This record gives sequence, structure tokens and C-alpha cells, in this order.
Amino acid sequence: MTPDAPSATRKWKAGGGRANVLFQGISDHLVTGSPQISPNRLVLAYDMGTRRASGELKDFSGRGNDGWVVGTEKIRGPFGAARGFRTASDYVGLPFGRSLHIRGPLSIAVWVKFRRLGVHQHIVAYDDLYTLWIDENDRFRFSDTRGNAFESAPGLVPVDTWTSLVATFNGRRGRPLDATNIALYVNGRPAPGRAFGVWDPGPPIEGYVGKESHEGQFYLPFLGDIATVLIFRRALSPAEALAFAAAPNVAADIPLPTEPLEERRFVSSGIIGRTPRVVRISSILPPYRVRTLELLQASPVIRFEQWVMAASERNRKWGLPRGGPTVRIFRDWGVDLSHRDMAAAHFNPGILWELAVRPPDFVILGGYEQPTCLSAALVLERMGIPFLLSSESISFQDSVIGRQAPFLVRKLVRRCAGVIVPGRASRDHFLALGVRKDRIFVAPNAVDVDRFAPPRSFAEKRASRTALGLPDKTLCLYVGRLTRTKGIMDLLDAFGSLQPAGRGLHLVIVGQGLLKDAVEARIRRDPSLRGAVTRVGYASEEQLPEYYRACDMFVFPTRRDIWGLVLNEAMCAGMPVISTDAAAGTLDLIVGGVNGLIVPSERPEELGAAILRFHEDPALRARMGIRARERILDGFTPRDQAIGFHTAIVQTLQRHPNRRRPPSSRC
Repeated sequence: MTPDAPSATRKWKAGGGRANVLFQGISDHLVTGSPQISPNRLVLAYDMGTRRASGELKDFSGRGNDGWVVGTEKIRGPFGAARGFRTASDYVGLPFGRSLHIRGPLSIAVWVKFRRLGVHQHIVAYDDLYTLWIDENDRFRFSDTRGNAFESAPGLVPVDTWTSLVATFNGRRGRPLDATNIALYVNGRPAPGRAFGVWDPGPPIEGYVGKESHEGQFYLPFLGDIATVLIFRRALSPAEALAFAAAPNVAADIPLPTEPLEERRFVSSGIIGRTPRVVRISSILPPYRVRTLELLQASPVIRFEQWVMAASERNRKWGLPRGGPTVRIFRDWGVDLSHRDMAAAHFNPGILWELAVRPPDFVILGGYEQPTCLSAALVLERMGIPFLLSSESISFQDSVIGRQAPFLVRKLVRRCAGVIVPGRASRDHFLALGVRKDRIFVAPNAVDVDRFAPPRSFAEKRASRTALGLPDKTLCLYVGRLTRTKGIMDLLDAFGSLQPAGRGLHLVIVGQGLLKDAVEARIRRDPSLRGAVTRVGYASEEQLPEYYRACDMFVFPTRRDIWGLVLNEAMCAGMPVISTDAAAGTLDLIVGGVNGLIVPSERPEELGAAILRFHEDPALRARMGIRARERILDGFTPRDQAIGFHTAIVQTLQRHPNRRRPPSSRC
């Protein structure tokens, strides 16, 4: 028994049986749920049901570590209300509080019910300090997030059964792990297993219940229910672990009325006495960001405004939505050469003036590529207004400013409070620029999952083909600009080498660009392509989903792409995808051989082989298409993107409360 263990443990039955006093659940008068569990060094206590008026999950420990609830389903648990976690978008965010930055000793105690086993699931995780999870082989791990851990034997818990778990570490950083200092208790009993490594936690980054954000990836969810979470800055004794397990069994869960939609998605930071006004400044508003903007503007705890530097750009035919979210357009004094496959440089003095005369509480700048953003950063810093960068950049080569004036980019990055990125490649870029890991937030790129829904039947697919005038063959789809960078000529080389007409293959090209005439000439000149390619040109936002529904596979031959949103669209539509490794989005979206194929860029022969593989194996196409849509629905929806932005805003405001200077101090 550790020195901190309570004397009340003398009340146990002889032989180590059940406690005389049952675990009653967490409450104000019994913050650990049992008089036989000492509250000494308790730093977090969630009953998973009680929420404050602001919407935050109440911390009964008295340390103020209230959590923000995102998604989840309110259910009945062993001790009253509990929370159900069904997708990667369901979790409880832990505050960035020093009391939770524990390197040892440490205990985590949870009541949990697994709805599914055989998959990697995190129950409680605070990167890069500690985590309690179960792997795909149903082995529990209690670790320092760096591979040093206690690992249990497999198969210790069944599904759909409430289980108590207590993980304890009685040591400090640098301590070799063995049976004397690290343990896991399942239903009050020591779990068989092994300890290995040296406890070596890193710096604190961010914490969650029901999720982990390993390396910035937000698709390692917990799939089940959680009724209680306790965290201690000490090791619980074996008697306390047994006391935690001493609870009556509960029958099947009974769903309770769900909370309002906005409240389930967004909660207050709890640090501001009024609703903060948040402004996001971006070049334009693409149609795939509309749903995300609607969700953010529906948040009851922030006033979210969208400002754009221009209504559209010359290489896009997008217009601002009518009757949708509120968007403010400013006059642009810049230069737009995007129709020549060059950059659009926006400069908006009106934005700078508006920031000065009607300053918001918080600003998100759309990257470092635009003169307006660079100028706005100087204004915001002078006024003491915190701001984040929202950027998809993966290299200085992605913008004129990055290529010609990288010192300006480094200066801007140093002054911002953090960065919002869509995935791994951008995250690595900003880590290389010196941004701290805990200042990088992931808001994954997303498309409307309802608009890009797959066909419900083969008859519906055939109807789409008929309406679009497409042949009844194996249809390969390309959507994108016709430029050298997008690899369109590589695709024609690959497709032509397959002799597609004789195999029943047909290529559909949707898009326009500088190589339009060269593409058409190549199709006319090459006998293997004549009659085997349909070039559509521009497809409206209403037509585009129909092309995805009509075709059998999607091919993305790009030579360089900072993401590749067409991959989101195709996978959302249930299509197996073939992409080159030059699309940064493949790192996050595609698991090779599971939901798509990845080939080297500028290698038409390998691209052709991948097309042929899909053509010859319809069952493989169907299987990967199902997995592709599952990938999108499990972490790449507008809701996930909105949550990423909202989390970035709340956590940054917690770290950087508004320091806005009074008007008299401004120029």
C-alpha cells in the first residue's frame, strides 16, 4: 500500500473480496466515488454527465479541469448519466492545465464499456505524457506515449459490459518499468502482462477522453461508453483499485434525450465573460467550406465572421453562396493571374482599416501567401490581438512570398499564436519552421458528405451515366485543372499504353486549363485514345457529384499538390482512388491497398498498372470504395473541420486571453 492510501481500506472483507462499501459514483460530497479511495492528489474527476451552465463537463476534483464536450451521446450508465462515443468526432477535450501535466507518479481510473474490440482505441490520452488504450489485439497499454509501457495479456474484457480499469505508475521520469512500479487493474484485479522500457514522457501537448491525437491525426477514436474518469498525481493502492471496482451491475443502457446540436458540438472556453468575436480572413470562400462555416456561425459560444479578399478568382468559377452563411467581401487592389496558372495576390486596405477601427477578439489569417495577411499580422500584433494562421502550405515553394521572401514567413510564424493545418504534410512544414507541437491544430479538409454521396444501386449509377452521355464501360475519372503540375499528360500516357478500347476502358476528363488544346490534340493524334476518352470541360457544382456517381475509379496523376481535395470528393462518393505520392493529402486519406492505391509521380507505367488492376478486379474496386467512404466519414467531414477550428480558437484563447490595447494606443 502506498503512503497516500487511506486507512479506510481496513474495512475490506477477509480474503480480498468485495468492499463493504460500494463505489457510488462521483458527486460533490464524494469526489472519488468511495470513502475507501482517498482524494489525496486528485486532479480530475468526471462523472461524464454533469455539465456546467457554460456547457463544460464539470470537474469535481476542485482543480478547475473542466472538459469541453464535442459530439457524444448522453446515455444511462452505472451511476447515472454517462457518455457514448460513436465516431472520431466524439470526445472530451482536456484543458491545458499544469495539474494534468503529470510525469509521475500517476493513476488513471475509468469505468468503461467497449462497443467494439479488435481496433486501436484510446480511452484517456494526454500527449506526450501518458495514455491508456487498447490495441487491435485487445491488449491494454498504459504508457508514456513513447512506447514505454505496461502491456496486458489479450482478451481481458468482453464487449457491451461495464468494466473498471485502474492504471498506476509509482515512479518518476527515467525510472525503468517493472512489476513493482507500474500496473493495470481490471475489475479490481491485477492484469497479467509485462512492463518494458524506461518511463520517458515528453512535453505536454493536448489531452482527450475518448480520443488521441497522435502526431496530429484525429482518427484514433474510442468506440464505446465511459461513465467515470479519475486522474491522480499518485499511485493508487491495490485496495483502492478494488474499491473503485466495487459497483453494482447495471442493465442495458437507456438512451437519454440528446443535447441541442450546437451545444453538443461546441462549448465555451469558460475564460471570457462575454461571447468572443472571431474573424477569419481568407482569399475566397470555396463551396466546400460553406458547410463548415455554417457550423461555426451556429456556435453559441463564439461570434464567427468570415471576411474574404475577393468574391472569386479567375481560375475558378465559384460564386458566393446565396442564402447561406454570412460573408463579408472587401475591395481587392491586388493582381489575379490565376487563369494563367500563376498566383493571385490580394491586397485589401479595407480589411486593415476595419481591424483597426472595429477590432475583433481573435483572428484567423488564411496563410502567409497573401499581402493582406502579412499586413494584417502587423496590425494585430501592434493591437495585442491574438491570431492563428490557417495554412495548407507544405513548402516555401508553394507561394511567391515563400520563395522570394522566406524571412517574412518566418517572422509571421514567430508572431502567431499557432497554426491550423489540414494534415501531416502541412504540420511537418510548420514544425520545421519552429512552431511548437502544442500550437499546431488539425482541421482536416472536408467536402459535403451528403452532396458527394455514392449511388444507392447499380441502376442509379447507370442512370447517371445515361444522363451524362457516358458509355457503359469501366469508367476512369479525372477531375482537375489541365496543367502540367496536375500530371494530365502523364495520365494520357498511362491510359493510352493500356489499349483501352480493346479492354472496355474509358477515361472521363472533367476540367479546364492551359493544356486544354494540347490534351485535345493528343487525343486526336493518338489512335489508342481516340474514342476512349470523353473530355467534359467545366462541370458545375450541381453536375460534379453526378460524374463521381457514374464512374468506377478515380485517378489523380498530380506531380505536386498541397492536398488534393478531389480525393476527398471521390472517396466520399465511394470510389476507389489511385493517386501519386505527390499529393500531400494521401498521407492522411489513403491507406495503400485498403481504400486506394498510391503510385510514384511521373511514372505513367505504374499509373497504368494500377488502373488495369482496378479494371480487372471489380470486387477489389467495390471493397476499396466502401473503405474509402468510411475513411471520409470517420474524420474528414465538415463537422470534423469545424471542430478543428473551434478547438483551435478555444485553446488559443485559454493560452492567450485578449490583450487588445485601448484605442488611444493605436495609430
